[in-house]
Amino acid sequence: MHWCSDDNFIELTNYDYSPFANIRTKITSITFDPNLKRIPSRLFALTNITSITIPALVETVGVKTFAACPNLTSITVDSNNTFLDSRENCNAIIETATNTLLHGCLASTIPESVTALGHWAFQGNAAGDIVIPEQITSVGEGVYCSCPNITSITFNNLITDIPSMFLYGCTGLTTLTIPAQVTTIGNDVLSGCSNLSTLILLGPPPTIGTGNSISALQEVIVQTQYLNDYLTNESWAAFKSKITDKYVPVSCQELTITADDI
Repeated sequence: MHWCSDDNFIELTNYDYSPFANIRTKITSITFDPNLKRIPSRLFALTNITSITIPALVETVGVKTFAACPNLTSITVDSNNTFLDSRENCNAIIETATNTLLHGCLASTIPESVTALGHWAFQGNAAGDIVIPEQITSVGEGVYCSCPNITSITFNNLITDIPSMFLYGCTGLTTLTIPAQVTTIGNDVLSGCSNLSTLILLGPPPTIGTGNSISALQEVIVQTQYLNDYLTNESWAAFKSKITDKYVPVSCQELTITADDI
């Protein structure tokens, strides 16, 4: 498919508004016009494309443009592009000026120079054990939304805000640990995580938005010193019957037993 529309640029607010809504699964490749400057949101989401190359003149790529493309494993930005890049062969689209990763795929890596993950950056395009690198200071909404094959996620020590729908629909998660420095959990972060049975919180109660009280959740484990804070916190009222201070080891230490100890 050859995409050259720029003068009639539109921002799609719904996947079904895409001109390709009825043929998504038949689209396996895209060739962009070299004079293209903007690529709309959601335009090629849910397609079967395997690779994309962003031309040199493209200034912006909308959100969710390549969301949920299960076969997408190669993303390249023309090396002459001054707005976007795919540094270090990372298979991702990065906004050069802000060092923000805008779009990723199953084959993406996050370069050390990237400091932020944009809204919906990996929607439907991530799997396995996810580790947010130490240099990431902010993450957008829905970054890992609709990724059923994510089995675990590890936050770094810099993320203080987990935005809305960050893990929406991640059905592969069974346990989730929230670091002590997190102060806000947005709306619907856990919504659709239908197999998440254990939520562990290592710090005082963060503010938690609506849509996070999921039926699969069996226990909310908190540190003993914060137990009463959670039980009396209004935003955690929906979880009250599941809150416990069952011991959670922060680290494992080697235990040596000698004859004198018996």
